[in-house]
Amino acid sequence: FFFFFFFFFFFFFFFFFFFFFFFFFLIQMTICFIIFNPSPVISKSMAKNCYLIIYNLNLLTAYFSLAEHKLGKFLLVPVLQPEAALGQEA
Repeated sequence: FFFFFFFFFFFFFFFFFFFFFFFFFLIQMTICFIIFNPSPVISKSMAKNCYLIIYNLNLLTAYFSLAEHKLGKFLLVPVLQPEAALGQEA
């Protein structure tokens, strides 16, 4: 039963995030092309630049949203502030 629950949770989590981020990514790519590429022809380098910009933005967003979240505090505080994680005043 526990294994089934874990599998179901992982499955749901993975698919939810996959679809959400894919949809988000498509919107961001569209906006990026509209702003930086007014011509209808999409060049390969333009697509690469857009992808890199969006990728880095998403990494930053994910990092800071994790930092805001309690789970993120639990995961990131030991990395950012080891003495705080050990319960000692800096």
